[in-house]
Amino acid sequence: MESLSVRNLKDGAVSSLPVSGVFVSIGTQPQTGFVKGLLELNEWEQIKVHPDMGSSVPGIFVAGDVSDACPKQVAMAVGTGVHAALSVQEYLSRLT
Repeated sequence: MESLSVRNLKDGAVSSLPVSGVFVSIGTQPQTGFVKGLLELNEWEQIKVHPDMGSSVPGIFVAGDVSDACPKQVAMAVGTGVHAALSVQEYLSRLT
């Protein structure tokens, strides 16, 4: 790959952008509508999380692309999932 054709959405003009590679991101809008009004969201509608991946509601933990914790990449989403799972385990152990 040597270049990418880019279309200007305002006037339809097409230009060539030299690139050596492309990272494809599918979807940019987090699907958080089902928690709107329950959990605190940021201006991009991502769920705000604490350092332990906990949300604004105690006992609800968040991971992956819907959180504001990481760049939207699969490896990072998996990592936040592990972090959230460990935090859930710790949270539940404090309840007993």
